[in-house]
Parts: sequence; C-alpha cells; structure tokens
Amino acid sequence: MPGPHPRRIDVSVEHLEVVRRHLRRGTTERRVADRARILSFAAQGRAPGEIARGLGCGRNTVWRTTQRYEAEGLDAALYDRPRSGRRRRIFPPRPHPPPSVGVQPAE
Repeated sequence: MPGPHPRRIDVSVEHLEVVRRHLRRGTTERRVADRARILSFAAQGRAPGEIARGLGCGRNTVWRTTQRYEAEGLDAALYDRPRSGRRRRIFPPRPHPPPSVGVQPAE
C-alpha cells in the first residue's frame, strides 16, 4: 500500500488506562470514544487506513488524533479545543403566568 508506513505510537500505561476507562463508560461522548479507540488501536501498531475503516472515519481523523496526542498529550487528542466566539447563553425557564382572575371553571 503506498504512503507512509504505520508506526506504533507510544501511549503510556496511565494514558491507556484513561482510554480504557472512557471506552468502558456508557456515558462517554461519541467523538471522545472514537478518539480513544483511535489511540488504542494506534498503540497496537495498526495502520491508519485500517483504523479508519474499522471505525468508519477518515484517515485524516486518525492522523490528526495521533499527531495531537504526540504533540500535546492525551487531553488535546481526546477533547475538542475551545471554540472562538461568544459562548451560548442559556436562560432559566420563564415562570408560568398566573391563572386569570375571575374565570370560573366550566361545569
């Protein structure tokens, strides 16, 4: 297969345990779980194309995740970077209007 040969990335034992914990939890966000699987498979020495096909993502996603892990660490590889722009504001729910005065229930 043309292109760069796969190389095994060195994932520390502590980081592998965090990755496995993310994969065992049922509440892990999908994109975080996919990135954790990418790191787990890359640590086993699997080729980026093989990882991408197995997870249904692009090879660029695999390359980007492994490169971010090597350059910036586990948190940078698993989680999105902060977005620019104003944060969303979530307002508390409005109180219900009081019942109308003088309205008699139907009999």
